[in-house]
Amino acid sequence: MTPPPVPGPAPEPALRSAAAPARRGPRYEHGLVIGAFHPPRAGHHLLIDTAAAACARVTVTVTASAGEAAPLALRVARLREAHPQPHIAIVPVADDAEADRLPDGAEAAGAADGAADGGGADGAWRADVAAFRAGLALRSVLGVRVPHVDAVFTFEPYGAELARRFSAAHVPVPPPG
Repeated sequence: MTPPPVPGPAPEPALRSAAAPARRGPRYEHGLVIGAFHPPRAGHHLLIDTAAAACARVTVTVTASAGEAAPLALRVARLREAHPQPHIAIVPVADDAEADRLPDGAEAAGAADGAADGGGADGAWRADVAAFRAGLALRSVLGVRVPHVDAVFTFEPYGAELARRFSAAHVPVPPPG
């Protein structure tokens, strides 16, 4: 037999810092993190963890092109082991476009409309974004409902343009250290 509860004052609620407002759930429905993760480093894990804390679902696209030393399957397996949360999907993406890397820095500003080099940078953007969308679509084919990407998390200057191409918010994450 369990004894009746002892009457007394209710426990005091934990004090919250003024800098840390109460969290009511994820800020975004679906976050996207992209990268080659060649190899996965501490900064990559910080980026994924930041997205995971802010999103109900996160898709991490791990890109690879022909000739890379570390196999795509190994990089995907390492990330899946490091991020086993059920709301994080690690998706392999083959990205063998001729211009297979997003522009960075100053190039990103002009690349939005191809102005930087007469269309070549825009072609690279289109090819890369198509590869990322293919990774997202693969999950849909497997019967997983994939909501619209509404946030893109990056360390890099190209993040704002990538987010624009997904009609999503750009969430810049300060690099570690």
